[in-house]
Amino acid sequence: LMVCLQASGSILLWSVLVVLLIQLIASMLLCQLLESFIQDPTGNLEVQRSVFRYFGTTWRCLITMFEITFANWAPSCRLLVDNVSEAYGAFFLIYRCVIGFAVLSVINAVFIQETMKTAQRDVEFMVQQKNMEKAKTVTKLRQIFAGIDQSGDGLVSWDEFKPYLQDPHMRVLLSTLEIDAYDLGMVFDLMDDGDGQLTEDDFVAGLLSLKGSAKALDMITVVQMLRRLEGKVEEALHCHA
Repeated sequence: LMVCLQASGSILLWSVLVVLLIQLIASMLLCQLLESFIQDPTGNLEVQRSVFRYFGTTWRCLITMFEITFANWAPSCRLLVDNVSEAYGAFFLIYRCVIGFAVLSVINAVFIQETMKTAQRDVEFMVQQKNMEKAKTVTKLRQIFAGIDQSGDGLVSWDEFKPYLQDPHMRVLLSTLEIDAYDLGMVFDLMDDGDGQLTEDDFVAGLLSLKGSAKALDMITVVQMLRRLEGKVEEALHCHA
């Protein structure tokens, strides 16, 4: 958390400065527009005092703009619309739409994106995410096994296993786990210890090994094993010759 906050410090600072600058400009504009109304000697003194309390000085107006942006904007808007001019209603609506929704949403998105990028670079966070992803995958695979195990004895035979190789729902479910449905038959052949049945742990371990694309290290290992096997075959042929 502290790493994310430190990395996002510059984004947070610039965001605050941008919002403050926009609100300061709006405050100065409103203060100038309402000055003549507040100083009008023929106006309603009670209303003028209320308007002064919200917009009488640049500082008061800036505080009001912060309230409009982050809190309840209706009282200050109603005060000007009901007692000064209905045109201020358009000003407040435009300000709320542009600043309250658009600008703040963009700032929030940038801030969250920077925080997530920093979090993804954190080793501990990456390990935690990988473990959570693996746990979800294992849970889904156990649910798939339970669906295949029609007898409910905790073992899956080839007769139970084979129909699911062509099941469209099973293919879609496995595709979400980055597993090719055509590899299911291979899993059964590889994990079967000769009794023609798979346990839940064998099924999960076999599919986890197939999840995703083949690693370069896996391919190198297979190539090396084939070369050794080829060497032993040639050696055996020479001995018989």
